[in-house]
Amino acid sequence: KLAVRGVVRPPFIARADMASLTLSDLGRIGLPLFAGAPMALRPAEVPPNEGGGYSGGSSSSRAPVPAAVLARAPEAAGKGGRWSTLRRRPAKRACFRWPLLLLVLLAPAVIRSQVWFLCFAGCSVFRGKPAPAAVAAPAAGRGAGMAGSACALGTPLIDIGANLLDPMFRGEYRGKPRHQVDLPAVMQRAAAAGVGQIMVTAGSLEEAREALALCRSAPRDGSWPELVCTVGVHPTRCGEFEAWAEGPDAYLAALLAAGQEGADGPCVAVGEFGLDYDRLQFCSKDVQLKFFERQLVELAAPLGLPLFLHCRTGEAAQDLASILEKHVARLPERPGAVHSFDGSLEDAMRFVKLGFCIGINGCSLRTQENLEVVKQLPGESIVIETDAPWCGIKATHAGHKFVRSAWDEVKKPEKWEDHASLKLRELQHFGG
Repeated sequence: KLAVRGVVRPPFIARADMASLTLSDLGRIGLPLFAGAPMALRPAEVPPNEGGGYSGGSSSSRAPVPAAVLARAPEAAGKGGRWSTLRRRPAKRACFRWPLLLLVLLAPAVIRSQVWFLCFAGCSVFRGKPAPAAVAAPAAGRGAGMAGSACALGTPLIDIGANLLDPMFRGEYRGKPRHQVDLPAVMQRAAAAGVGQIMVTAGSLEEAREALALCRSAPRDGSWPELVCTVGVHPTRCGEFEAWAEGPDAYLAALLAAGQEGADGPCVAVGEFGLDYDRLQFCSKDVQLKFFERQLVELAAPLGLPLFLHCRTGEAAQDLASILEKHVARLPERPGAVHSFDGSLEDAMRFVKLGFCIGINGCSLRTQENLEVVKQLPGESIVIETDAPWCGIKATHAGHKFVRSAWDEVKKPEKWEDHASLKLRELQHFGG
């Protein structure tokens, strides 16, 4: 989840016996440990020397240090180390410094861990499986030098929605080629940053077939995240049902066949479908309502898969929730997610009561009102998505001030390089 103070309330954090943590433990969870950093040892940790002597000063005020430890002191401290400072520090002062030291060291890790925990748990909504409590760390060196990488904590991120079929990943903007195909480079950078899985969203029968093909052809050697996908028709494209030469029934049957074909493999959800009253110029409200309900009953129910829902405007949210409540018995145990949510808290909680998660991306963080909604959502109901190449967090968004990640970027497609991200591709699409 967005674990930034003031945006989202922190979720539960698994308790740990802090007294049992060692410096090596801290190193394993990604905290920087510096050789030769001064620290004090409690007297109980340092037994007397074999000869009964102490490390300088009177026995009443100095902690005993074993001869074997003293012999290794220069090597342990490293070049420029401060072992002498360590020996001279009074032990009773140390007992007050240890809690402060642990607090300073652990605070960043606790904050970051909330982000990775939520992202990792996200796609379990669509897989129908709980997220494991622990996962092996990604290969050493992956994501090195990238601020905000998940690799430090060894927990893979899961993007619950990305439009990887968009022509922009083929270098095409408004029908014009502006750089070479770069989806492989994008996927490799995602894997290096700790992204473990991406759900490829489809918005038509043709895209459903393309998404299945992409998922099956994706490398499985760890150089790409695992790709899974959806099958369904976007609300603004529901006109395709009636325009299909063989009629709406045949179109729905073809969608169902595509879903059944991928149900034991990459197809993990039905969507992206729903209601969009903000762009009725592409498809009328009546047509959207008709084919949303038909997809729910004749596609999602037979496949038994979670729903990846699209919802735009408050009126659409009310109609969407009403239809879902009408067919609640047809919904799977984990019904899915309402993605790219930017509505009211009341609408969000109505979906949450039905069991749905709320998908958060840049569109969900545009205004201060959006941030207030996100802050009040239950932590366990939030999942994170990019909706790439759309819905980035722009500098004009209220949520931009909370962004901490930094990446190598170029601003124009003509300056594309395979090692760098192209900043906000959606702006390039509109000529920005």
